[in-house]
Amino acid sequence: MLYQPGDILQAGGLHTGVAWERWSQWWLISAARDGGTVTWRRLWDRRATAARPSGRPALDRDLTVVVFTVPTQRLDEMDVATGPCVPVGGSAEALCSALSQGRGETPRQTAALYSVLTGRSPDDALILVGRSGAGALYRCADEFLEAMVDANELLVRLADQDQAAGDSEFSRSGAQWSLFDRAWLAMGEWPPTVVSTRNRLTRLSLAANARANSQALYCWFGPTVATFVIRASE
Repeated sequence: MLYQPGDILQAGGLHTGVAWERWSQWWLISAARDGGTVTWRRLWDRRATAARPSGRPALDRDLTVVVFTVPTQRLDEMDVATGPCVPVGGSAEALCSALSQGRGETPRQTAALYSVLTGRSPDDALILVGRSGAGALYRCADEFLEAMVDANELLVRLADQDQAAGDSEFSRSGAQWSLFDRAWLAMGEWPPTVVSTRNRLTRLSLAANARANSQALYCWFGPTVATFVIRASE
């Protein structure tokens, strides 16, 4: 067991959910800020042989998600059909780098993170802003944004505790990163080829930046923008 229930409530003060491991199972604990009812839900049993069925389709790498935050007026600098990684209007610079793409991620998988963090239905996690061609732009609901901000604050707090304790391995924060990762893998029904969502969880800090700047957090889904590697010849 990585945490005792009391440790989680004390460390988080959460109205969001925190995944934790007990008896070889992943659980989601949710509690209200005012100390209201605590609910438990089993996410994944590590002992089960079919935790993530191999029959799920592979990621469609021709589709992608870009999670980003900008002032609302800057949305005019993108075309919903092609996304924020493609310059528009003769501009030489796109709103976002093509390296920020999360290939193969679907809106359903994105919304599953909301369920991981709150224990609630993912149905209202993403709010459609607009569609054009093969592209769709969503805004993260306020509750989703706040849940990600709270999760990020927990990770920062645990990292501070690790540093104060002289823990160069950052054991507390590393364990919590792993818990969020594994819980999202289970809840998001990712294909077996996806062994970690860790790189996608960087959106937690994006959410913190969005709230700090009083901005929304957006998710664009659409065709992948090609990236190229330039190698110098010898």
